Amino acid sequence: MSCHYLNKTSFECSLTKGGLFLPLQAHFDQFCMTDDFMQCEHYNKLISASGGASCSSSSRVSDLGRRQFARKREQFLVDLGPCERSGSVTADCEEKAYVIDYSQGGVRVRVAKPLSPHDGMLNFKFGYDFIVPQLEGFATVRWQKPCHGKEDGPWEAGLAFESHFVKAMIAVQMTP
Repeated sequence: MSCHYLNKTSFECSLTKGGLFLPLQAHFDQFCMTDDFMQCEHYNKLISASGGASCSSSSRVSDLGRRQFARKREQFLVDLGPCERSGSVTADCEEKAYVIDYSQGGVRVRVAKPLSPHDGMLNFKFGYDFIVPQLEGFATVRWQKPCHGKEDGPWEAGLAFESHFVKAMIAVQMTP
């Protein structure tokens, strides 16, 4: 097993917050391509900064008959940024969010602070580790709430994908 955040074609790490990280050979051999990738300081720094796993063990969202699509629980990072309702991007993706689960309809993320989307819209870009590598598009913020009820702590948010193309790409990959 190897690190999910390593682009195995360009050997580029997608855990950086801007810029580029090309691991040295010793780092690559010790962490990136082994089961020890979770010991990597870059991995630990960004995963812990984005909050690690979900807010609490009781944060499972019950179905209550409102889900349209099956959800898949996986953990990885996604970049988020502001955009206009028309879909024009107002800035590059600037927020790293930690994915808790996703479906073909949307994604539940954990962020360090509340999202402040313009007109309720965000642009997103998944990394190389997502089931559709580097998939990007637009999403609507459907809900957000503080974890553990603390406004100054991490937050969870539900994002609904806007593009039929994004939904179709994920649906194809999720089909057994």
